[in-house]
Amino acid sequence: MKKVRKYDENAMRIVEYRKKNVEKEFEYIRRNLSGYYEFVYPYIEDKKGVISSSKLDGVIDDMMDALDGYIQTTGDRKLTKDQKEWYRSYLYCVMVSPTVYTEWLAPEYGYARKFEDIIELADMDPSLQDPYEFIWNENHSWEDEDDTQTDILFYMAHSYRCLMDKDLEDIYTNREKGIYKKLLPSFEWGVNRRRSGMDLLTQIDVEKAEEELADQEESIPEPKIHWVEDASELEDYATYDLDSASKPMYEDPDYEEDPEIALAAMQAAEEEEQHRFEVAMGTITKWCSHIGDKERFEQEYINFRRLFMKADLSRMKEDMTHMLDAFLYEAGISAYSIEKNFGLVDKALKTASSSIKSAVFRARVAK
Repeated sequence: MKKVRKYDENAMRIVEYRKKNVEKEFEYIRRNLSGYYEFVYPYIEDKKGVISSSKLDGVIDDMMDALDGYIQTTGDRKLTKDQKEWYRSYLYCVMVSPTVYTEWLAPEYGYARKFEDIIELADMDPSLQDPYEFIWNENHSWEDEDDTQTDILFYMAHSYRCLMDKDLEDIYTNREKGIYKKLLPSFEWGVNRRRSGMDLLTQIDVEKAEEELADQEESIPEPKIHWVEDASELEDYATYDLDSASKPMYEDPDYEEDPEIALAAMQAAEEEEQHRFEVAMGTITKWCSHIGDKERFEQEYINFRRLFMKADLSRMKEDMTHMLDAFLYEAGISAYSIEKNFGLVDKALKTASSSIKSAVFRARVAK
């Protein structure tokens, strides 16, 4: 009798893990066929590797025309004038704005390295259309994986600061300046994560109270620690460190750290910080020379901010997907645009399917 395996919790984990990996490979194949994995740069840079406004405008025009063509063909709801204008600014910013080096926030080349990034970054949270949330997000960066879809707001804002050498407040409306002033206490580096179950304004009040408490605690001087070798003197001291190889410690208000050691440590820290700063500034300078027309970026970024608050985000990712499908087809980048030679692609897919079926059979027999 054939042995029956029990589909228990362990088996479920194995199945889900393997399905996930297989689906990832299938997705890789789908994206290669669609052309999403192609790099954007060859279509927007000149021969010197600088972003060309004319080439970039041409690509954006072709993308918007492709989306219009899709909408006309399917009879889908047409875009409003504001939506079209916002999509244009989004495409410009996302193809020009750089990534951000986590530690020093130095931009590294363009953000939309591949066409697929244009789709992925379109997955924006509608709650960000609240001015408080938008301003909070564009002034923060984080490492939490769950928040990566909103990072584009920070990237664009940081790009503006680096390129124009201006503060965001320079382009804020009077209302936005008032919001920024209220949010200012939460913009300290390190206090940049949203707290679960807490709305933004409540979090601001909580952080303000915590900051005041921290200031009070810092005003209390810390006791100075001095190590002595003779354990027999323990009864004269207030505390004893059991993990310090029988070295008691006590509070000594007259104890001072060796000034040479302290100075050497401080100088080493300053040199490391200066090195990182120079690397960051070098990267920023490289990006600024790569972007070409910086005034154009300022204009498009301001337009993006203005229209984002009232844009229809519910269809954006879907529109970007249809836009790229049509554009990559018309540009001959997508595998689906291949005419008489598409049989080569189809044959490779069928061969892969047959190979998988054969591998499964051989694996069963061999076990």
